[in-house]
Amino acid sequence: MAWTIPIILDVDKSTAEQMKKAGKVLLQNHQGVGIAILHVKEIFTFDKEKTAKGVYGTIDSTHPGVAKTMSMQDYLVGGKIDYIQRPEENEIRKYRLT
Repeated sequence: MAWTIPIILDVDKSTAEQMKKAGKVLLQNHQGVGIAILHVKEIFTFDKEKTAKGVYGTIDSTHPGVAKTMSMQDYLVGGKIDYIQRPEENEIRKYRLT
């Protein structure tokens, strides 16, 4: 059974405002290669504790997922994604579901 975790893009307030104005944003991998276009539909703040509890079932900061969630930026950006190219092949590729 797959355990899915939401894919989210967290940004600071200034970046959120710029993304909203732009409407479309190029998403790049760690090597700077454009892999997708995000069509910005919504930008919102979120309750980090509620999110951690909902995803991981705990707010214990020793849990690595909770620690990551609590250290995220304050704004989330959502919208449709159009792939330019799929992420490169690596050993976890076989576990990626689209």
